[in-house]
Amino acid sequence: DPSPQPDEPDSDIIVEAPPSKAERKRELRRMISGLFRNPRSGRTVATFLDAPCPEVFGIPDAIGAAIASRIRANAAELGVNRRDPRENCKRNISIIFVGPEKGQAIDWLTDDSDLLDHLLLYERSRVLIEEGPVRAWTYKNVLSADGFDIPDRNGRSAASLANFANRVIFPTRLSKPISVELSGAVVMIERQKAEGKTLEQLADYATMRAFADLNGLGSEHAYA
Repeated sequence: DPSPQPDEPDSDIIVEAPPSKAERKRELRRMISGLFRNPRSGRTVATFLDAPCPEVFGIPDAIGAAIASRIRANAAELGVNRRDPRENCKRNISIIFVGPEKGQAIDWLTDDSDLLDHLLLYERSRVLIEEGPVRAWTYKNVLSADGFDIPDRNGRSAASLANFANRVIFPTRLSKPISVELSGAVVMIERQKAEGKTLEQLADYATMRAFADLNGLGSEHAYA
C-alpha cells in the first residue's frame, strides 16, 4: 500500500508571514543597489520631469503604439511626469528595435558614434561596455536652484560650474544648489531577442531604462 503509515513523519511545512512594509522596502533597496547608477559627486539623482513622449521604431505601428501607451501609463502610475503633458508633444523617448541586418548590439556603436556625441566620456564608456542585446542612454540637463540650465562642458564638474555660474534669486541652504533632469532617452533592443516577450514586458523594461539611470542587466533575459 503506497499510502503513508501512521509512524511515518510527514514532510515539514513552513508557513511564513508576508514581509512587512519596512522589510519589503529594504528588499527593494537591495534589489536595485546593483542596478542604479550612483550620481557623480556634486550632483543629485537624475529624474525625468517632463511629459513623456515615447515613440517606437523598427516594429509594426500598432505594436509600437501599444508599447508607447504602456510607457505613458507607467509614467502616470509612477508619478514620473510632474508637468502637464502637451498636445502633439515632441518625442523625447525613442525605443528602437534593431533588425538582424544591423548585427548584434556590440556592433551598433563605437566611441566616435554621432549618437553618443552628447555624452561625457564616462557615460559613453558605460554604453559601449554594456553586455547583452540592449543599448540605452539618457540626455541630462544640469539645472540651477531656479531651474535654469548650467552648462557642463570641458570636463568640469557640475559642482565647480555651479560655483561659477549658479546665481539664484533666493539662495537657501534648505535645498540643493543644482539638480539633474533627464530630458530624453534612447533604448535600442535587438529585435530578434525581443521575440517571445510580451508587449508589457518590453514596455516595462523600456520604462526602466528611460526613466532612470540604470546599469545594463547584462543578460538577454533582462526584460523577461
